[in-house]
Parts: sequence; structure tokens; C-alpha cells
Amino acid sequence: MATSFQAHQTSDGKSTSSKIEQSLQQGPKLLTLYLLCAILLFSCVESPVIENQRLVLGEMLSWGEEDWGLELQRIENSTDYYLAMHSYLQSIPQFKDDSLQEGEVGKQHRSLAAGIQRMSANAVIQPANPKDERFSALQNLIMLCAGIGWFAALPEATGALRLMVKNSTIQAAYKSPLYKGVKGSAEEHLDSLLLFLEPDEERLRLNGDPDTQEGGRVRGEKRPSPCPACDERPAKR
Repeated sequence: MATSFQAHQTSDGKSTSSKIEQSLQQGPKLLTLYLLCAILLFSCVESPVIENQRLVLGEMLSWGEEDWGLELQRIENSTDYYLAMHSYLQSIPQFKDDSLQEGEVGKQHRSLAAGIQRMSANAVIQPANPKDERFSALQNLIMLCAGIGWFAALPEATGALRLMVKNSTIQAAYKSPLYKGVKGSAEEHLDSLLLFLEPDEERLRLNGDPDTQEGGRVRGEKRPSPCPACDERPAKR
């Protein structure tokens, strides 16, 4: 795995938010951030035996800005949708042990969506409602993607999301028209996205902080169980 995806050290005294701002000097577009989310979900989180999801990702990699603009219009924020999403998340292994409250999913998704909007705008102001630090980067990715209607049929991944990234993850991004003539690089954009999705505890553990080594596994890390029935996933309206 490329060294650029190693967890950022915090011993220099700089805050994580400052490092995110520094690494976003080239300003990834909102479309490219969601592209990277899709690649992570369908190539790192989803089981490789789900062939139709590989076909979905292959189609996404051919989309231009207009196609992505239409896709992002599907982002849901209704109470009914969040309730259905809550039911879906409770049925997959990455969330079964988390005792999710009904309003918690919607609040976290709105915070995540606002956060990557802020990243794409290269804003320096702090968000009014920061994301809840109790969720892992893997869980945050699954929630962020579910809010746009992307559901992993058989999510097998457990543990730290950063450790799942491979060179093929980056190479997939460069197949997209969104990365033709884009300032910066997919590597930098992905690193910034992971920094945003990671809670402080997970980042410190990846950095080898001894104070976090006895804390057990990353939230959401659990042996995978059978895939929930397809009709349990919320339908887009």
C-alpha cells in the first residue's frame, strides 16, 4: 500500500483539521469526493462475489460531470428515508452492535454530507454540527454512501478503512473523466477524504499511539454475517 495512505502523525502539534486544509490546497470537487466514496464502497467494502456491484462501479467510472450532477440530486434527507436507512444499517454486521438510535443516522449523515461539501469548497470555517466521533471511518463511509442510495449488498470489510486501500483503488479513480485535467491528485484527495472520515481514536491507533492500543478493535469491526434481504434496504422515492 502506498505510503501516502499511512495515518498522519499529530506529534508536530498541528490539528487534523489544519492538515486537511493544507492537503486540500488543490480543492477536490464534490463530484470527485463522491467518486472516491463509490470506489471505496464497491471495491474495498463490498464482497467481490457481488458481480452487479462491480458493473455499477464500472459504469460510474465512465460518468462525466453532468452524470455525477444528476446522481448527487438523489441525495435524501427526509425523515422517512433516514428511518428506513436506520433499519438497513442495523441489519448489516458493521452496525449490529452499535444500538443506533432513530435520529442518530440522519444527524450523522447530514454532518458527513456537510463536511465533504465544506472540503470541496475549501472552507476554513468550522461546521456547526461536526460528525459524531463514535463512528469509525468504515461506518461513516457506509452511511454517507447510503444517503445517496448506494448500498453494499454483502459488506464484508471490517476494521480500519485506511488499511483497505490498495494501489488499484487509486488506479480506478484515474479511469474517470473527472480526473482529466484536475489539479492535485487522486492520492491527495483520497488521503484527505480518509482523514475526514476517521474519528480521532482510529487515527491515533493507526499512528501507533500507545494510549489507544488497549482500547480494543475499531468500532464496526466484527465478523461478517449473512447479507440482509434486499427488501430490507430503503427504496429511493
